[in-house]
Amino acid sequence: MCVAIFKPFDGRITKKRLREAYRANPDGWGIVHDGRIKYLKTVSGFNGFYEAYRNWKSDNLVIHFRTASSGNIGHEFCHPFKVNPDLYFVENGNLYHYSNYFYEKNDGKTDVQRFNDDILKKLPNNFLDNPEIRQSLEDYCKSNFTKAIFMDSGGKVDIINEQAGEWIDGCWYSNGGIKNYIGYGYSGAYYYHADDVRHKGGIITNRMFPPARRKNWTKCETCGGYFYKLQGKNCDDCQIFLKLKGYCN
Repeated sequence: MCVAIFKPFDGRITKKRLREAYRANPDGWGIVHDGRIKYLKTVSGFNGFYEAYRNWKSDNLVIHFRTASSGNIGHEFCHPFKVNPDLYFVENGNLYHYSNYFYEKNDGKTDVQRFNDDILKKLPNNFLDNPEIRQSLEDYCKSNFTKAIFMDSGGKVDIINEQAGEWIDGCWYSNGGIKNYIGYGYSGAYYYHADDVRHKGGIITNRMFPPARRKNWTKCETCGGYFYKLQGKNCDDCQIFLKLKGYCN
């Protein structure tokens, strides 16, 4: 599930909340420190995290606690990730087009690493300041139930799909990330709507329907999922994905 947090210099987070976020997401953590693009990420325990947090808590921080729903456990899989020398980001969610379900290349990377390499690193350096590209990124994250936080070298923070998280005591959380939180779950992240059987029961086929009904289900040319009376060559989610990809160099 993971949890991404933006703590402005004047935001307040209790040690108890941080510990609960770590306990719920114990597979690594990372911090981006203010606008100087200094960061730390590791798979060490909570005490190591809290020591770093205490040293930097008077500044703007972007924090990530990881659950290894995609990829192995290791510091290289921990967030943040570098987009370019002036921009880092953390993410919470599951990116369908770069998941192991869809991505055929066995490169050992997580969906977020693949998304960074294939999309973010290929966008113009100022893509967050471009209204059209930013909206396309927002649309893609919304369609994947994904949230992201970017911090640049000037200290600017951008939250993508902000409305899907919550502000508590001046800090933004991508989800509750604690023991009482009820989220969508890993497999549920790929369930979109009643007319999408892309991953319903792990079936990517129309054979689950009687032969007389199969003609109503059409295969998306991009993701290979079947959709009820699909209009055009691609499902809505893949159209959003292809539009974002179109901004890449």
